Amino acid sequence: MNNPYLNEFLSEKFELALNVEESRISSKELRSYLLQLEKLVDSINQNLNDYKDLGYDAISIDVVALERGSFKIPLIFKKFFNSDNYEKIKKITENPTAAAIIGGIIVSLFTGNPHRDIERIYEDPYIFEKVIRDSKTAKAVKKIAELAINNDSIHDLNITYEGNEGEQKITISKESLHRTKDVMDEVIYYNEGLQHLNGVCLKIISPAWSFEPNDLWTFSFQGKMINAIIHDHKFQREFETDRIHFKKGDKILVDMVVEGRGKHKHYHILHVYY
Repeated sequence: MNNPYLNEFLSEKFELALNVEESRISSKELRSYLLQLEKLVDSINQNLNDYKDLGYDAISIDVVALERGSFKIPLIFKKFFNSDNYEKIKKITENPTAAAIIGGIIVSLFTGNPHRDIERIYEDPYIFEKVIRDSKTAKAVKKIAELAINNDSIHDLNITYEGNEGEQKITISKESLHRTKDVMDEVIYYNEGLQHLNGVCLKIISPAWSFEPNDLWTFSFQGKMINAIIHDHKFQREFETDRIHFKKGDKILVDMVVEGRGKHKHYHILHVYY
């Protein structure tokens, strides 16, 4: 990537190894692994940006030269950011664990174990669930799991990544991959029941004066009263510090997700335009 506007980057090492019986694998299958890894990394970064505005401006993936006869896929995630936006990712640049955050999230997705380091870095116990419960992320993880499950010559997968104690390695069995696939199917099914509403107008009835997890704002929407959680980190910060002001009766434009059906709907505001 050669972009004059993204003049700073951090590198993160990540490796996926296919433990196979035979010393061969189709080039089509190998390309599929690389394609799904790229989709997965892009989706994770987009979700970090959408939820906390703390992802990178761009991420490119370099494939390190493969060993002859090896089915390791060693990668370098090059995470670009504009130096003018340093404050946006200050925690990431200063925290060695956070600097390797993409690999940690990928491991969590395959193992089902929440990434506690992420929760500590962002001071948010809900961030892991918010970041991973995304259809694009789930579909990429599911596809990688299926590629390994459907190849009888692959015993398991090894992932090597940068953790808080240096380079770490885990083995994921086919049994675990089956469970991962089932979990991702549930995420995809859940997301199919979501409504994504962009640029809708809400009238403020009652603001939430703090932004603790699950604090609700009350709005008028389409002639009825709704309660919604606001997940726009930038809006939260500027409202709490009195840089912007809203009162009862004011109208705002938002991007919103509605989950549930009938009387059991929950409203989540992802972005506020102001």
